[in-house]
Amino acid sequence: MVRNKTIKIFLNYFLGPALFVGLSFSIFQQIRHQPHLSQSWQEIKAGFTSYKVLYLLFAVVLIFVNWGIETWKWKLLVGSVRPLSFFKAYKAVLSGVSFSIALPNRIGEYIGRMMYQPEGGRLKTISLAIVGSLAQLLVTLLFGIVGLIALK
Repeated sequence: MVRNKTIKIFLNYFLGPALFVGLSFSIFQQIRHQPHLSQSWQEIKAGFTSYKVLYLLFAVVLIFVNWGIETWKWKLLVGSVRPLSFFKAYKAVLSGVSFSIALPNRIGEYIGRMMYQPEGGRLKTISLAIVGSLAQLLVTLLFGIVGLIALK
């Protein structure tokens, strides 16, 4: 019990802020070394003055809708192992998204989601996460093939 609390304190007070600072510095360096930065900045400003900013706002709204659907799917998957509130599932999904930015091949998604699971059921929930990802891939491929056939 004490070990879990120590790990949680380490993650919340050291690893989380360190990850934030590291990612912020990386983004800052990429922006600073961008060629033609002033021209790009002028184009960005011009983009916000046109009607096309509505497309950006619509895309941002769709991001939250996507995370909501992903949360609902995660809640359904984990609900077969143990009950999970929508808020905890949402925190797990956002944590997974945050970790997957820094780690390759969606590994961070599983790590972030497992942080919100009790120690005894992590193997089951990892298995459920993999099954859920495979099911989503299968549906995507199926609809992609149907769309490809429809376009021919």
